[in-house]
Amino acid sequence: MQWLAEICVRRPVFATVLTLLITVLGIVGERLVEVGSFVAAQSPVVTLYADGLPRVRFTVGEANAAKVSPGAEVRVRLSGGADEWFTGSVKTVSGAVREMTRDVVVEAELEPLSGPALPGMSAQVELVIDKPITPVVPTSALRSVGPVRRVFLVKDNAAFEVVVRVGAEEGANTAILEGVVAGDQVVAEPPAALRDGSPLALSSVGD
Repeated sequence: MQWLAEICVRRPVFATVLTLLITVLGIVGERLVEVGSFVAAQSPVVTLYADGLPRVRFTVGEANAAKVSPGAEVRVRLSGGADEWFTGSVKTVSGAVREMTRDVVVEAELEPLSGPALPGMSAQVELVIDKPITPVVPTSALRSVGPVRRVFLVKDNAAFEVVVRVGAEEGANTAILEGVVAGDQVVAEPPAALRDGSPLALSSVGD
């Protein structure tokens, strides 16, 4: 009796070892595969965060979407950090409103951060859409009596004292939120003897 045997030849499987080269600078956030793993074509292997100025991505409701444009000012405060705000500007605005959430995605670029920041951190974002024009006066023009601030307006060559509500001080100037309007003239350095209605001899600042 002749025995027949079927011989199965199995071809060896060869795995190609690849060296991954990345042509952009960045920081590896998460490695998605382990050494020795088999990786299919088009499969992600790492998450890479671009190295450069930090960016923040947030959304704006459709009611205000049309008011947002590249260059708009943003202020950002990182969660879990100190009470420090960072400034930046809008770089890109999505061209369509998302159907489910009715908002648009906005991405802004920030100035270099002074504190530690990691990709994926949450943050509070303030977007300046309609920035009002706020008049400023020389800080030296303010006269304070307790919490009340006053300035002397110049009208008909006389001083008229008005109560004002002040805003932020920047350099030698202070923003005025209420009490004066753009174009008003004020006494830059009122002398202690100046009173409401006092006549003035006018000169420009720097004369």
